[in-house]
Amino acid sequence: MFAKADPEPLAYRVQPRPDEAFDSWMVRLTGRHDMTRAQLYNHLGMTRRLATQDVARGPRGVPGSYAAVFGQLIDRLAWAVQCDRTKIEATFLDVSGDAILPPMQRRFGCVQCWREALEGGGPIIVRREWTLRASWWCHVHRLPLSDMRIIHDSSSARANAAALGRATEGMEQLHERLRPTRVMLAHNRRLLDSLLGGPPFVFRRGDGGYHERFVSNRFHLAKTRIVLLAAAHSQRSQAARRFETFVGLTTSSLATSGQGALGRRAKLCRKSFGNPADRGPPVTRVSRWELDLWSLLMAYAGMQDRLAPDRSLSWAVPAQS
Repeated sequence: MFAKADPEPLAYRVQPRPDEAFDSWMVRLTGRHDMTRAQLYNHLGMTRRLATQDVARGPRGVPGSYAAVFGQLIDRLAWAVQCDRTKIEATFLDVSGDAILPPMQRRFGCVQCWREALEGGGPIIVRREWTLRASWWCHVHRLPLSDMRIIHDSSSARANAAALGRATEGMEQLHERLRPTRVMLAHNRRLLDSLLGGPPFVFRRGDGGYHERFVSNRFHLAKTRIVLLAAAHSQRSQAARRFETFVGLTTSSLATSGQGALGRRAKLCRKSFGNPADRGPPVTRVSRWELDLWSLLMAYAGMQDRLAPDRSLSWAVPAQS
């Protein structure tokens, strides 16, 4: 129980939904009260610096210096929305950092699930499973996942329903073009279940290294993440394999495979005057610098990982409780 000096519960008791991801709940909670996550934490009497921490993995993802404060934050959030602490703890994912998408990328979900939520008058949420790097397919509706940014907070329910309808048609077409194999979908379901706390992923004959390939894949570095994952699970996996090969190369490997196209182009020049013995070593004159694509990709990924949750989750959802 909190002292009288502690804040009152929030005006709108937006509680986490079953299997909802923590970031999804935070977007709905802060959006309903028209505030940022830092402002919410400050209102609860917590340090605003907590808003810069990625707490989607619960205590496992929080630095040791924040451990005590993090536990207090969960208690205060539970008090603010009048729910049991365990309901908030259920939104976390107990996985390694490279198994979950960066904060900016935790916006994928099943359009058919969202359509059913709208029709039933419930909130549109992002499930914990959908924030995993290995997640790209709704095993209930048998459709590839879509980007949540197709939904706009300022749009009417009718406009959102129309947008979801168009997205459903697009995902059905993608499914027809890149139909996943039953074996690959079975591997995907077993891997997701193990990451969500179910039985551990047991290697079986024919897995072909599925766990190592997909648990911490880097397809999120591409705008066409879902398309590449769909291709990787189909019999037309050439494009996905090429992308995996590219992002797996080191800078030196890129320079070698590109025959120097990604490195520095330089030419040697010597002064044409004076005693040749006094000319010294050759002078390297850089005439052109080529883009180091690997460094660019990794810098971009690192920047995304460091973004505060408030800035990273820029998609909006209808303000529903």
